Amino acid sequence: MDRRDFLKMIGVASGASVLAGCNLDRESEKLIPYLVPPEDGVVPGDATYVPSTCTECPANCGMSVTVKEKRPTKLEGLVSHPVGNGALCVRGQASLWRLYDDERMRQPLVRGDDGKMVPATWQQAYDMIVKSMESGRENVFLSGRTTGTISGLIHQVTHQIPL
Repeated sequence: MDRRDFLKMIGVASGASVLAGCNLDRESEKLIPYLVPPEDGVVPGDATYVPSTCTECPANCGMSVTVKEKRPTKLEGLVSHPVGNGALCVRGQASLWRLYDDERMRQPLVRGDDGKMVPATWQQAYDMIVKSMESGRENVFLSGRTTGTISGLIHQVTHQIPL
């Protein structure tokens, strides 16, 4: 076998293996997001910069969040912030990846009869909190400075507890 025939065989074999690996029965996918632009002004590929506060440590440095297509992609320090002075520590930079962590809790978990954590609805979680707080003792919720989603969650929980 000469070199030219060998290369032809390799080309045919690799092409056949690529075609065999393609699933030709599946439905077509949406390749271009936002083909029809949404009304809220999101433009694919254009970044917006949202000022925020880092909550990784008690310093609460100011940061600028780069958002593309409604998803945060980069965190940077705010130059005008008096604490960070334009810098963001390693913990602040890495906090973005907690948002995209595969093992992040996405719903409430409660301990089941077997002792393992099982998924629950928000209403079940609220009902369990209220039931535990109705034992006749006074309860107080104390926390540090909170912003964003956790602040909204704390607001929802504390306003659903009967006085």
